[in-house]
Amino acid sequence: MRACRPKGGAATGPTPTARGKAGSKRHLVVGRGGIPLVVTRSAANVPGSTRLEATLDAIPPGERLAGRQRRAVERALARLSRFRRLTVRYERRADLHRAFLTLGCSLICWRAAER
Repeated sequence: MRACRPKGGAATGPTPTARGKAGSKRHLVVGRGGIPLVVTRSAANVPGSTRLEATLDAIPPGERLAGRQRRAVERALARLSRFRRLTVRYERRADLHRAFLTLGCSLICWRAAER
């Protein structure tokens, strides 16, 4: 009998609000209109302030950011949560979760370009 791997591996951690179940966080930088420019992930028990520098370093040079518009970020996170596979997190492997997260951001960009 095979041993069951922990869900998400090293990219997950105990969620403080969900009785210690494994989970992950998404950190977004968005442009105008809520288009995701950069997405990084971390374990659920990692404070968001520790991932700030890594997220900001991943921004492509020359991008015009939306400034301090929390509404645009919340809108982008809500659009990502429409994809059930990202909301529930079925993947045990972190690389598969990263691929679906990138695909979700690509679909958001595609739909914005169609408008």
